[in-house]
Amino acid sequence: MFISYRRDEPGNYARQIYRWVSENFGAENVFIDVVTLKPGTDWVEEITTSVQESRVLLVVIGPQWAGLAKADEGEQDWVALEVQLALKRPDTSVIPVLVGKAEMPKPSELPASLQKLPGRTAHRLHDDFWEPSLDQLGQALESRGMQRLRPGGPSTEPIVDEGRDGASLAALVLQGVALAFAAGLLANWLVTELMPSPADQDTEAASIAVAVARRTVTWAIVGTALALWLALSYRGDRHVPPRTIFGLLLGALAGAIGGGIDALPDITNQDLGSWVDPVALGATGALVGALVGGGWQPPHAAYGMAAGGAAGVLVQLVFSHPANPGENAVRVALIAGLVLVALAALATAREAAVRGRPAGANLPPPHAH
Repeated sequence: MFISYRRDEPGNYARQIYRWVSENFGAENVFIDVVTLKPGTDWVEEITTSVQESRVLLVVIGPQWAGLAKADEGEQDWVALEVQLALKRPDTSVIPVLVGKAEMPKPSELPASLQKLPGRTAHRLHDDFWEPSLDQLGQALESRGMQRLRPGGPSTEPIVDEGRDGASLAALVLQGVALAFAAGLLANWLVTELMPSPADQDTEAASIAVAVARRTVTWAIVGTALALWLALSYRGDRHVPPRTIFGLLLGALAGAIGGGIDALPDITNQDLGSWVDPVALGATGALVGALVGGGWQPPHAAYGMAAGGAAGVLVQLVFSHPANPGENAVRVALIAGLVLVALAALATAREAAVRGRPAGANLPPPHAH
């Protein structure tokens, strides 16, 4: 299915509709320009092909939809062209979806190319009965041959940046930094109170094992907290348990690998130089960055890993020898914060690139076909 919408409409209805239909019908079966179009692709050709191949085209109509169509007269109204192309195809069902306080436009309110649209039965999504309205839309889609994912079957991820603006992205980064700092403090307190100190061990091997174990537990707690937070922020309760467990395991692995690298001079009884500590925290940061990037929407695990590795090295150079639990927590918060800043910058650049195109999903003018 293809979701057609105007970006100048207020609200984020198109994003919410995309999230719901992708979760229920499979994200791979849903086209929305801001998500589906990849950098470097011929967006004109890809969108044209996608409209032509779509079984269903959802036209998200808000209160200003018809007025914006009129405002675009004399210019290239890409959304109108998109809908016009779908209306001409007998194999494509065009479903107007009314959101907010929108009413179905009258023919007199629309350009000539859209005169057939008011003849299509519209589906209204009620703000006060949002989920039941979406379920009714799902039934309409099923009646047109779309196959809903079976309950308990494979789920799909809603792959969208949540349409966050600069302020909400900044708030998200601050939340992550505060959470990471709190998790770091909690982890330091727990390992200090409940685990033995490496300095109290009788043998060097035991001292190394305890040091690695303390680092493993610390980052397991941090990974659990970050994964839980991201799961609640993006995916909802259905995804919380597996994401949280994954965060615990990957955080523990990050701590264990970092601790093992940090212990190499003691294990080998050799002076390996000043590179060991930055590499150790860089390795930990890379895995934590992959965790955060993988939980971001859309997922950017590789980007998060690169940002986390660089953040770990940088933080080690700034806080080479933390003297207290507070400084340890600051190191944790800085790594998480730098990864989140990198992901937020990527989302901002991506949104800016998309907004640089004509409003809405884009199609070429009729004479190009």
